Amino acid sequence: SVLDKKTRKNPAEKQSVFYGTHEAIIEQEVFDKVQELRQQRHRMTKAGRSSMFSGLVFCADCGKRLYFYTCKSFERRQDYFFCSTHRMNSEKCGAHFIRAVVLEELVWAHIKMVISCITCHESYFRSIMEQRLMKSEAEALQREIEQQAQNEVDLESFISKVREYSDLRELTPYALRELVKAVYIEAPVEIDGKRRQNIRIQYDFVGFIPLNELNRQ
Repeated sequence: SVLDKKTRKNPAEKQSVFYGTHEAIIEQEVFDKVQELRQQRHRMTKAGRSSMFSGLVFCADCGKRLYFYTCKSFERRQDYFFCSTHRMNSEKCGAHFIRAVVLEELVWAHIKMVISCITCHESYFRSIMEQRLMKSEAEALQREIEQQAQNEVDLESFISKVREYSDLRELTPYALRELVKAVYIEAPVEIDGKRRQNIRIQYDFVGFIPLNELNRQ
């Protein structure tokens, strides 16, 4: 109380919250990303280890999460992700399995190529991504115009984020959460006696990036 300086309980029905009355110390988007990382940091396995990819990895067939598995007897190279659907019922989905170190190498290689492409060939990247986004627009013209405008805003936001990581030397949990929305793991196949496996990376704001097309240029 401002009158007698005593502390009294204020019932919830008498409380009011006023948003935006002071300038934020940090941007809301940065705050939200940090909260994701804080939650991830506490999601430890019984072995006392976690992966920065936990919550980001999905099965390309059933769409369910791939869970992180490890144990105290594992070396880091033995940690892996496994399809939760297959774990519960092998008939519903195939064995989508990938070692955590392999996943990190593949995602990091992909992100490095995206950073390099935007850093060295930004105008070409814009043209390819805007053409691709236009093809996926809704049928209604007005909705198409509105969506295209939003896509351009999203594209600018993504390019701006990538510029911040132009000198990134290793994949960090924060950079991963800033740039990547989800990673989809396809079932492995055997070609000429070798195990082959594809992953698809969905980036924040822009979705899937056609690196093959960009690399041809």
